Amino acid sequence: LGWNCATAKRQVGSSMKPLTAYAPALDAGVITQGTIFDNYPVQELNGKPWPKNSGVAYTGMCTVRYGIQRSINTIAVQSLQAVGVEEAYRFATENLSLDLVPEDMDVSPLAMGGLHVGLSTEEMAAAYACFVNNGIYNEPRTYIRVTRVDNTTGQEVTVLENEGESHVAMKETTAYLMTDMLKNAVAAGTGGSAKFNGMHIAGKTGTTNDNKDRYFVGFTPYY
Repeated sequence: LGWNCATAKRQVGSSMKPLTAYAPALDAGVITQGTIFDNYPVQELNGKPWPKNSGVAYTGMCTVRYGIQRSINTIAVQSLQAVGVEEAYRFATENLSLDLVPEDMDVSPLAMGGLHVGLSTEEMAAAYACFVNNGIYNEPRTYIRVTRVDNTTGQEVTVLENEGESHVAMKETTAYLMTDMLKNAVAAGTGGSAKFNGMHIAGKTGTTNDNKDRYFVGFTPYY
């Protein structure tokens, strides 16, 4: 009874990539959907190729769009490097209000989601909502207002007003392009298990080491 699934911190895996690798780079104009990177190890780390891909071999040149579709780590790392670690961290913490720790300001946490503490469902839902809200971030809230009927006049009276903070998190074009690529990730990529008939679905999967956490963040025209 003490565990709050909305606010508890968990590892989000690759569902972090759209927020910290791809959206900041798109917003800065350093990548497009069609930007081509080499799906090949970016560097050698402790004598081994890095980063490794989950379920996808090193296949050579591919687009950012395909990198998101197949959740390819090498493409996310190169997109992050294109915009810069510091800018990606600033974008995530200031524009998207993600509660990252200073130790997360590094390539691996931001490009592949290996965070030191993790993020909450509430934070992730609010950040992803920017993509379908034309780039506007809305502070999460559980109610808008509370009203009652005045016994004397019979009119509705507002008792509580819960005005949430809103701000521009990204360009409208960034939000549109990310939504389009996340739709593709469900239609033809790693998010295929989330598909159901009758409406468009967009989203991104996330898997952590040994499948300890399996994550999905997504949206439809209704949710």
